[in-house]
Amino acid sequence: MLDDWTGLFVAQLGALSAELVRTGDGLALVDAATGSEAWAGRDGNGWTVHQDGPLRL
Repeated sequence: MLDDWTGLFVAQLGALSAELVRTGDGLALVDAATGSEAWAGRDGNGWTVHQDGPLRL
């Protein structure tokens, strides 16, 4: 979904100060205003999402 510009646009509306970062094996969302982070990585046949910081992204 995040490979399409529409999905990126809608996600940005939900977290205005967050930036999407593509990593070597997944995606990360970093909110510069709050210091919150969320990242996804492959876990077998699926994905696992991790979060850190004061806000859930």
